[in-house]
Amino acid sequence: LGRFDVGARLSLRCIAAALAPPVSPFIELPAAYDELYNSYMRRRKCTFCGCVPLQPACCLLCGALVCAGSRCCRVNGDEECVRHA
Repeated sequence: LGRFDVGARLSLRCIAAALAPPVSPFIELPAAYDELYNSYMRRRKCTFCGCVPLQPACCLLCGALVCAGSRCCRVNGDEECVRHA
């Protein structure tokens, strides 16, 4: 009877783990893109050059705002998005 109890508890843990929603490594985003753009990306400064980017990009892992496609943050020909990744 003792072995069954241990096995049953392990099975229940496996089932619970399988049914649990997966943990995302990404930052939480608003439901609408325009919310993200208007409240976050239009006003924040680039973490590298300190300017408000004309073409902003947001890292989905850490939330950093970087310049995308701008010459201001290029180092050795690599744009900031490439270096940040």
